[in-house]
Amino acid sequence: MTHDEIVAELVTYLRETNPVARKRGELPLDRSLHELGILDSSGILELVSFIEDHWSIVILDSELTNEMFGGLDKMANLIGHKLET
Repeated sequence: MTHDEIVAELVTYLRETNPVARKRGELPLDRSLHELGILDSSGILELVSFIEDHWSIVILDSELTNEMFGGLDKMANLIGHKLET
């Protein structure tokens, strides 16, 4: 699965489940969705649960940092890395 395909699936999930993401125009790929007010703490946990179920991977608490999970591009990189290993 390519980086762009992972991003597309994340965006689809967010648009289907998150009213703020649905109302917003284009979602930025390089900015924290939490800092932008698109995801709150519960939304982050729901997104992590979706990612883990959808891709059959585990996201560690230590990976929930701005450096590793702070935007759609970073999330896709993390998912892609876990899928390769």
